[in-house]
Amino acid sequence: MSKKKIIFYSGSRADYGLLEPIIENLKNRAELFLIIGPHHFEKSLGTSKKYIKKNFFRKIYNCKSKVNYKSVDINKFIYSSLPNYKKIIEKINPNLVVLLGDRYEVLSFAIASFFQNAKICHLHGGEKTTGSIDDTIRHVITKLSHYHFTTNNIYKKRVLSLGENKKNIFNFGSIGAEVAKE
Repeated sequence: MSKKKIIFYSGSRADYGLLEPIIENLKNRAELFLIIGPHHFEKSLGTSKKYIKKNFFRKIYNCKSKVNYKSVDINKFIYSSLPNYKKIIEKINPNLVVLLGDRYEVLSFAIASFFQNAKICHLHGGEKTTGSIDDTIRHVITKLSHYHFTTNNIYKKRVLSLGENKKNIFNFGSIGAEVAKE
């Protein structure tokens, strides 16, 4: 029986650090693929591609869309990244796509995954960020997703209130807290 294919998407070094323990846990149980977004290439943000490559992945797929960090045009990024992401998802044909958080880069990959009929697992759904667009992006990603892993019961209830299936919502705790403990 062949291993399940799982895609992880990471838009930046920050979310990769949270995904890393999950990736470590699954690396011998599934065929893992990593797609990295534009922030991994930005020198001012701490280029992280080399670190990632030496850890777990022989093959990393890159987002071909660039971002101007001084004036990010989110519409342009989403529009230009979707065809690239579509091709990657078609090529891999994953059993599952794992996404974390509420960034526009993650939203772009969620849209591409959803329209390629890939099952999406969303980590950190239901959280609340007052005064930013993060809530809207996070909730859209939640609605595109099939499985939901929240960090506490309050966020679990929020995902449930968005109309998601109770059987597919799991309170797993905070990855960041677990990483900090180690």
